[in-house]
Amino acid sequence: MGRRGGLITVLLSQTIQNDCQLHTLEYVAPIGAPWQQIYLFARKQKKIYVEFFELAPINLSISFSSTPWMVRNETRAETKTFIRVSGASFQVEDNTKYLQSGPPFLILLHPALGPLWEITRQKFFGGSIMEGSELQIEVAEFMWREVQLDGSLLVIAENIMGSTQAIENGEPLMQYGHRCARCKLQNVKVQNKGIDWTSADNVYWMHNVHLFESLKVILQGNAEFEATDVVLQGNHVLEVPNGHRMHVSSGDLGFVVKLEPIKEEMMDSGSWFWKYKLNGTHIQLELVEL
Repeated sequence: MGRRGGLITVLLSQTIQNDCQLHTLEYVAPIGAPWQQIYLFARKQKKIYVEFFELAPINLSISFSSTPWMVRNETRAETKTFIRVSGASFQVEDNTKYLQSGPPFLILLHPALGPLWEITRQKFFGGSIMEGSELQIEVAEFMWREVQLDGSLLVIAENIMGSTQAIENGEPLMQYGHRCARCKLQNVKVQNKGIDWTSADNVYWMHNVHLFESLKVILQGNAEFEATDVVLQGNHVLEVPNGHRMHVSSGDLGFVVKLEPIKEEMMDSGSWFWKYKLNGTHIQLELVEL
């Protein structure tokens, strides 16, 4: 399978106190090909490669591209790349070996999840990601609670940040927060074979990789997906049609899927949403269920 063992406990405490002391990490910058684009604006619904996170009590650096970071200092750029989690360091091979070794895992988060990391981290709580796994989240209204990922998990939404309608000149106008897709994962274990890390055709910076297996959730329109207290093992594609809500739970034969239409009064707002409020200079999120 080409997977590398070892548990990397990644995520993320919503109960982090504001006065926690953050550890200092080196400044890092990506080495990219001239044609590699790094998108910065969520309103364009483009993907970005986020390469550095700093949060207490966890310091985490992740490479999403096929080229390693350069650790910058005053005099020179060293070719070292590290994954740091809770004080532990996992070294990625240097430039001479990187193309053969590949990244330790792939994590691609849509900027609309934040875009500030202070916001994004509150949507994730607990759980773990095994080394060699892949996580792709393409939806803004998302909640991760005690999820264990060992393999590949892809959540792809049509209405990432809202819905569009044509204006007078025929161009689409984004209505932010209107008829968004939504995904909630609570106490879920995802296990599959994931990425074929031995494939010579993998191009990591393009996120073009060969998969043995994956769990892929496709959300059409304002569709909602929720998985609770369940183990999702093997290769699956779960597609939720527009205007419907899918709930996955454990059953005698593995898991049970329940699909039902969203109530008419919740078509625009959804059955739940994140409420944002300011606490001094910090942004706090509260989950509101309707």
